[in-house]
Amino acid sequence: MARACLVLLDMRMPVMDGWGFARAAAERGFKVPLLVMTAAEKAKTWSDEIRADGFVAKPFDLVDLVSAVQRLAAAS
Repeated sequence: MARACLVLLDMRMPVMDGWGFARAAAERGFKVPLLVMTAAEKAKTWSDEIRADGFVAKPFDLVDLVSAVQRLAAAS
């Protein structure tokens, strides 16, 4: 099975929100960088709440997303 080098995480998802995902991942010992993607005005606050490694606020420029992904992937 391939190992994920990072997770792109939307905070508002229909079945499990970003907080629930982060909690479940931590409980299972899943250690992978989290990059939050959200349209919320509190993008940084929400990212900090789940101890994410970074965030991009929607709408975002593709260059900003790729840059954040590359930075986190290189650090993992």
